[in-house]
Amino acid sequence: MKSVVQEASSVAKAVDAGWRKANKPAEFRVCVMEEGKSGFLGFNSEPAKIVVYFDDKPKAKEQPRRAQKRRTQAAPVRPAKTTQRPSLRTTSQPSQAAPSKKVEPKVAETPVVRQQRELKPREATKQNDVNEVLWTPDMVEVVREWISQALQAMSGNATKFSIQPSRYYLKVVMEQPLLDDSDRERRLFAGFATLTMQALRRATRKKLRGFKVVLSSKGS
Repeated sequence: MKSVVQEASSVAKAVDAGWRKANKPAEFRVCVMEEGKSGFLGFNSEPAKIVVYFDDKPKAKEQPRRAQKRRTQAAPVRPAKTTQRPSLRTTSQPSQAAPSKKVEPKVAETPVVRQQRELKPREATKQNDVNEVLWTPDMVEVVREWISQALQAMSGNATKFSIQPSRYYLKVVMEQPLLDDSDRERRLFAGFATLTMQALRRATRKKLRGFKVVLSSKGS
């Protein structure tokens, strides 16, 4: 670390002169020894006095920096060798993968035949489910007795009707209309169906989800 003592009429001029005297260093420190005084008409004036501290070895620091820059610039050249290696590997892969493509269509044909064979028994089971009757004889008998008693209480005469179960539905068809007005008769049959299902649930003690009783008449 070196220092230069400089005097001038002001601190600013002393700093500028001292910096130039020290060969314009990039980094330096200034210590003000005397700020200076100006007298009347220049009499009894005192100059400003400063000290400039600076390092006189800037070149020694620049040399390792330049060496580091050269190393960093030369470093990216090395990956160029590694980038050429994957190209050699990729060229050998297509020759090994080519025979596997020929085998794939043969393997894909076998599951299609199995699926076609399995569909036939499933279709047969669906047809059996459609023809299956879910209403048991005991359930049909409960509905028959309840409707007979309800019609006897309503009209005082026995009314003939037929019952035909079809999966979840139980179709009850009256031999003759109960009312002259068809709209009123439909509302009556809807109420009968609801009450019949309630009586059936109480008798069987089952929820019977999906089961329905449908009433109608031949003349309606």
